[in-house]
Amino acid sequence: MKVIYDENGNPVDELAERNEEIKAKLDDILQEFIAEKETNRALKVKEKLGYRFAKQIFLVLNEYPRMTPEKFSELDYEDIEDFWAKYLALTAYYNRYFEIVDNRQLLCAFMGINSRQYAELENSDDEDIKNLMCSINSTFIGLGFVAGESGNADVKATSQRMRTKGEGHNLISASEDKLLEKVEAKSPLELERQLASIMGGVAKLSSGK
Repeated sequence: MKVIYDENGNPVDELAERNEEIKAKLDDILQEFIAEKETNRALKVKEKLGYRFAKQIFLVLNEYPRMTPEKFSELDYEDIEDFWAKYLALTAYYNRYFEIVDNRQLLCAFMGINSRQYAELENSDDEDIKNLMCSINSTFIGLGFVAGESGNADVKATSQRMRTKGEGHNLISASEDKLLEKVEAKSPLELERQLASIMGGVAKLSSGK
């Protein structure tokens, strides 16, 4: 990322400064959520506040301009690494209070990009960027599983995110993997005949029989 200097010639960390600005904007809401958390604890009410607070983070991030196509095309490994480090620093700050499940949508909002651009980075011709994105996705998956296993996040919702293509992480279970292997082992004609049998002969075979 292009280095910015202040009037004294000192480098300015724009993302770090923006994080402090975001914290300031969310401070009143944070205090409200902390008070609610204490009330729930006293009443022995179990409510996962992380999801609701993550929404507040989204709202504040959406106040910032989206990344321009020109700036996106100039992103290099160091830029993405810096975004990733500052993103983790921000969510780690709030995870001291609530379980916020890190995910690619929140990172996209932090970077000011969309899911299509995120996918472009995943499939970059630059092997270093591709490997970095792989590590980022692995971290999301690991943190998602930890949150689900600890009971701090909805297990079904986390599982669904892990399996969803495009916006999720495209993971499949072992049983699903075996099913796909069986399907892939069949020829198109065999699959069509099987479908015709299941549908009571309604489906037409490509052979016309």
